[in-house]
Amino acid sequence: MIFSVGKYAVVPSSLLCVDFADAVPNCIAVYLFYMAQRLPADNRKQAISVGDGVNKQAFEKAMETLRMCDPNWEYQIFQA
Repeated sequence: MIFSVGKYAVVPSSLLCVDFADAVPNCIAVYLFYMAQRLPADNRKQAISVGDGVNKQAFEKAMETLRMCDPNWEYQIFQA
């Protein structure tokens, strides 16, 4: 269920556009981490857009917590 919620909230584009980052931050973070794990270690980079007017603190905390599991995972969160 966690992956389903995360997958529903992520729209692949030139950036990974994320909806509901303030509502289900942990589900989205786990889904993005899973997506990164499927890539080769030297290619685990993600550009993520959370949209305008979103409180992204909980999402950033969830992402940083998971990042400790894989130091090769790099991401940048944008707020448009």
